[in-house]
This record gives sequence, structure tokens and C-alpha cells, in this order.
Amino acid sequence: MTDTSGFYLCEEGELLHAPNFVLSKDYELRREHRDQYEYPVFGWSWFDSESEARAAFGLPPAEAGPEVEA
Repeated sequence: MTDTSGFYLCEEGELLHAPNFVLSKDYELRREHRDQYEYPVFGWSWFDSESEARAAFGLPPAEAGPEVEA
């Protein structure tokens, strides 16, 4: 199972994901300090999974990609 935890931002219905950090001239978010922030920070929030982020932002579940046969 893939780890989809990280910082998420919903912008115009598009979900942006930063798994380890977000850097801006005005702020910096880092995975190792995720419990120290008061969310949202400029729209970014921490979620333990993409599905949790989608639910929080009111987005539909992600579509499953094509299955790969071994």
C-alpha cells in the first residue's frame, strides 16, 4: 500500500500534494514539524491519506488507475 500522507491543498477543485515539505517565500511546512502547525496554513493542511484529504475538501474519491497484470 502506498503512503499518501502529506500536506494537501485544494485549489480550484484540484488537489495538490506535498509529501514532505512546502516552501514559499512567506512560510515553510515540513513533515517532521507537522504536529506543530495550526491548520490551515495558507490553505495547506496535513492528512494521513489522500482519501482523508479528499473527504475533508469535499472532493470525490480518486479514480483507480488501470490494473497491471503480473
